[in-house]
Amino acid sequence: MTAQLSSRLLYGILLLGIWIESVHAISEFTPVRVRDRIVIVAPHPDDEVLAASGLIQQAIAVGAKVKIIYLTNGDHNQAAYRRYTQRQQHPSFRPTQFALGEQRRVEASAAMQLLGLASKNLIFLGYPDWSTLRLWRDYWETDEVLFNNATGVDRVPYPEDFSYRHAYRSENITADLCATLRTFKPTRVFVTHPCDTHPDHRAAANFVQLALLELEAEGIRPELDFYIVHFGSWPATLNYHPTLPLEPPRTLRDDSDWQSLPLTPKQIQRKYQAILTNQTQVTDQRGLLTAFARTNELFATGQAPTVPLLPEHAELDWTKAAHLRALAVLPSESGYVTNSLAELPSSKTVVDLECIDFLRQDDDLVAQLNLKNLTGQRGNVRMLLFGYRQGTAFASLPKVQINITPDNRLNVQITHEGVEDPGVTLTNIDTRMILRIPLKLLGGTDIDHLFATAIAYFGAKIADDTAWHLLRISPN
Repeated sequence: MTAQLSSRLLYGILLLGIWIESVHAISEFTPVRVRDRIVIVAPHPDDEVLAASGLIQQAIAVGAKVKIIYLTNGDHNQAAYRRYTQRQQHPSFRPTQFALGEQRRVEASAAMQLLGLASKNLIFLGYPDWSTLRLWRDYWETDEVLFNNATGVDRVPYPEDFSYRHAYRSENITADLCATLRTFKPTRVFVTHPCDTHPDHRAAANFVQLALLELEAEGIRPELDFYIVHFGSWPATLNYHPTLPLEPPRTLRDDSDWQSLPLTPKQIQRKYQAILTNQTQVTDQRGLLTAFARTNELFATGQAPTVPLLPEHAELDWTKAAHLRALAVLPSESGYVTNSLAELPSSKTVVDLECIDFLRQDDDLVAQLNLKNLTGQRGNVRMLLFGYRQGTAFASLPKVQINITPDNRLNVQITHEGVEDPGVTLTNIDTRMILRIPLKLLGGTDIDHLFATAIAYFGAKIADDTAWHLLRISPN
């Protein structure tokens, strides 16, 4: 055998191995049925087109019902709108304060019409673009209402939107999602992946999962699937390549059960045209947006991991723990970045949050943070823990924030108010920090779910995070 032939054979074996790995990692999408009632929740107009144009076409083709719920009108990026109007033959002279949100609604309706979905099936909530994660973190059961600098208002300003004049408060988003889902009674719900690096996309995942928890008591229990739009430099190949497949970001491949929905050439072409309909976004981001018109679409099953219960006096067994891995790709906290891609951690060489593990023991939540300090310097670590209990208003339950300083001091706040004697303890073992947190601090020993995230800081800059995740809590 010649060296050249041997080299080619080895290359072929490597390619086969990659293909087999991909086959095992990604399963076939569960087909849509005629009796399905599908809801796609989009943080902004165009997210539903990028992630689910093929799904929408196939659902309509089999006779399934489809609704799109838009969390925002996508009205934050006013500079992009001005550039868009300047490039039109007849620029708009309307004030940009609300014109962008109105235009993106028009574009979304045109894109959906191209895919075969009538405007009556589109529900716009109109909450503040680029601020819904702030709402999730900071605006629960408070007299304060978030003020949106982009539009200069503190409530939904669009008369045609479902949530018109609703104040920018988290309870209102949750109530509006519950109302729309309750009316439609979906069998399948699709929303952005919790690890998507756009802050609004993370918020959408949280609000939708919360709304579905609230509706469980009413017998509304749809299947939940996630889709992803923003994750670092993914997709790696930009621009329109209709013969290339879309694969999950490598970092997330093992974190979810991914499913691939194959598209026909006609569906791909129609998806491409629908993407181009979002002209305010294509003006600045054509290469990124058209990269989603591929041979398939990707969805991940949404199942909350369970925090296991250990016997009262047993040793902590972290092999059984619910495990949340840090991402190393972060959401931008201040405005849009080039091509809407997330920035890599600016201080990655200083501190590295590897993962966080959760166990329950007796009446405590036990959390283990694995943190490497690559230069020997310690940064701050912040955990946010929002407990949930069926039948109790989520807004009224404690929103706990635990800050760990470089010198191992603990600062605990509940809804931004300091707690003098919270009962939280910290133990350091090598690069691990183990926290014991009384469940009563989170709302009681009978809470059944927990929204959690951990963030590592170096100075004022975020160095690493785990994104938000929903966890089930084992009963005692």
